[in-house]
Amino acid sequence: MDLNSEEEEIVLFDKNDLQDGIEECERSLVGKVITEWWINPITVETMMKTVWGSPGEFRVPAIEENKFSFFFRNERDMIQVVRGQLWMFKNCLLILKKWSEESEVNPNCFNCTPFWFQCWGCSNPLLNSGCGKKNYRKGGYSTRHRIIQHPTIEQKDREIQS
Repeated sequence: MDLNSEEEEIVLFDKNDLQDGIEECERSLVGKVITEWWINPITVETMMKTVWGSPGEFRVPAIEENKFSFFFRNERDMIQVVRGQLWMFKNCLLILKKWSEESEVNPNCFNCTPFWFQCWGCSNPLLNSGCGKKNYRKGGYSTRHRIIQHPTIEQKDREIQS
């Protein structure tokens, strides 16, 4: 339907008009399923209700392809879900963020998310964030690592004294 300039009407909303919607959004999360395939919002709602223990009056409308709002009746349920991160949906990462005006307009807010990974069979000197980042950048999931010995402070002191 097209409106001509005489038929156009501008509706102005003030903060009071938006208050109910803002309060509802403050009890919501915005999430994106990282996948190449289209995800059905009804499937997301059904599966996540089961995974999250059937939070009461929980609903999941789609925002755009594979991006959803997760509305909770109470803040306690929402906080429980946020604290339980990392979430997977059909073997795909589901990135969740607490609703904010920025998460609604910024398409880049789902480009990255912090998460922990666990390495088995690594020696203690390799269990630090620097080695983890280096291993990740190489695409490594191997438990075989070569440790390059760096001189200790005592060894450096001895070299300086000699």
